[in-house]
Amino acid sequence: MADLSFEAIRTKLPANAMVVNGNDVTISLRLVMGEANVALTDQKVGEFVSKFLDACSAAQNDWNAINSPKFRSYNAPSAGTPFLRAGTTQYAASFTYTTTVDIPLNRDQVDAVEASAVGF
Repeated sequence: MADLSFEAIRTKLPANAMVVNGNDVTISLRLVMGEANVALTDQKVGEFVSKFLDACSAAQNDWNAINSPKFRSYNAPSAGTPFLRAGTTQYAASFTYTTTVDIPLNRDQVDAVEASAVGF
């Protein structure tokens, strides 16, 4: 196995957030982010990416619990120190995601990284 399947990630997303449409897999940004609606002008890319990577990390944890080789491509983020957002009463923290993949010269053949391949 070179990577997780989309099915493994789908099970970690909200219901119907990832569906098969003919020969394509469609991901609903609205459902992944828990929003009433999403527009192309919304400045929420970071929210989507973080929630999608959380699903990837959870799927990887499930895989690693019962299979080999183990992957370390979609690790849980590391959280920074909480801070008060300027001009608000809301606290936030910076989360850093590290995604590790093997990238051959042909970018169409990107694979996840097996733990054994990186000395993990």
